[in-house]
Amino acid sequence: MQHLLKKDHAFWQAEANKARIETGLYIDGVYRDGADRHTLETVNPVNGEVIGELAIATKADVDEAVASAKQAYKSGVWSHISPRKRMEVLYRFADLVEKNAAKLTVLESLDMGNPLLECLLPIYLRLSVLFAILLNVLIKLKAQ
Repeated sequence: MQHLLKKDHAFWQAEANKARIETGLYIDGVYRDGADRHTLETVNPVNGEVIGELAIATKADVDEAVASAKQAYKSGVWSHISPRKRMEVLYRFADLVEKNAAKLTVLESLDMGNPLLECLLPIYLRLSVLFAILLNVLIKLKAQ
């Protein structure tokens, strides 16, 4: 986080200029439009600019997502892997959050209208919670 706190206005402006949000529904491993193709505009509350049009899920979309999640659980892709492998996945996730912290901060700021620092700190607080979970997994692994 320290390196991001030292970034100047030009850095953050460049990040904002290239910021893009995925606007589809994430179902069964892919982003896609909702069944009826309806969208909802998300607007930057600071200047009123539309920053994206988000797909709206229908009941059929939700049912499909739930069925996909149940199938994924039954397949054992996550539910049957060892705690150590889960820990490795969570570490990779934490690493991706860290590597993309500037992008996540800008997207949150654009969407919520909050100052960058107010958006950056929760990202790192969430990471600290994730690392607490990882520590708990390690403790359980040592106990086995």
